[in-house]
Amino acid sequence: MSFGAIEYGYQHIFDKSGISTAFVAPGEAPGEGRFIHVNAAMCALLGYTEAELCAMTIDDITHPDDRLPNAQLRADMAQGGLTDFQLEKRLVHKSGRTVWIYLSVIAVRDEKGRYLYDIGQHQDITELKLAEERLRVSEQRFRHYAEASAD
Repeated sequence: MSFGAIEYGYQHIFDKSGISTAFVAPGEAPGEGRFIHVNAAMCALLGYTEAELCAMTIDDITHPDDRLPNAQLRADMAQGGLTDFQLEKRLVHKSGRTVWIYLSVIAVRDEKGRYLYDIGQHQDITELKLAEERLRVSEQRFRHYAEASAD
């Protein structure tokens, strides 16, 4: 099998995958990493076109409260301290709503170890986070009633 056929296969997997995937170039600062290439699932997750996302940085779509932890991990990865990382974080959809994701990132380096870009995969966990919040509120309500009731 030729390399071209394998490359075509990888491109097809990237384009058609239901898993949101993005290639991100390093920026001057970790949050300034620009999107190089995103798949259709990434566009669907956030409501932007590929052209719109490729004109944006990671910070542009990251919830303000989640920018620092994400930037610290990316800085460690750029400096060679990490080869990959995972975390839960919030993104901001084009409409303004919050999208919770489980993010998995891997660094891509050249043969000399220079950090070229990273590949991030995003699993939408918004419904899970909403269910966790409903459960937490329900447990608090139950605890309140239990403590307030006479034995």
